[in-house]
Amino acid sequence: MEALKSANLLKSLTLNALIVGESGTGKETLARFILPDAKIVQGNNFQEVLSLIGSNEEIIIKNFDKISSFKILKTEIEKYKTRVIATSKIELLDKITNDFFALTVTLPPLIERKEDVELLIEKFFKEVSAIFGESSGVSLKDLNIDLSNNCHSLRKSI
Repeated sequence: MEALKSANLLKSLTLNALIVGESGTGKETLARFILPDAKIVQGNNFQEVLSLIGSNEEIIIKNFDKISSFKILKTEIEKYKTRVIATSKIELLDKITNDFFALTVTLPPLIERKEDVELLIEKFFKEVSAIFGESSGVSLKDLNIDLSNNCHSLRKSI
């Protein structure tokens, strides 16, 4: 709920933000919610990151921790006034975070977000039912839910 509140706030403000969390916690989904029309680029492809900064008003940078030169990146973002929503699986140094982002949103693992798990189970079950048709005799209670890899393993277990 806190992440959703922050995301709604970020939709209306032009702040740069960092979303941190394990793989499968919904970082990209949240970033896409904030900037639905933004181009997405991987942090380890630094030349593409620089190219998109120069040609877009807003971008999403996945794996921001993989950026090869934060100094050059900061200069380019300031030069073009590009809005950035970034994701990272790991916490960044405070210096880097403070230089780039007005807000950091941390997404806990699904095991700590029971209310989200129930909603995601229903969502994934509906997706499966739409693809394979209603399965007679199978209910949500019969499923062996796996949260070991967050949404990735949850979707597979459904």
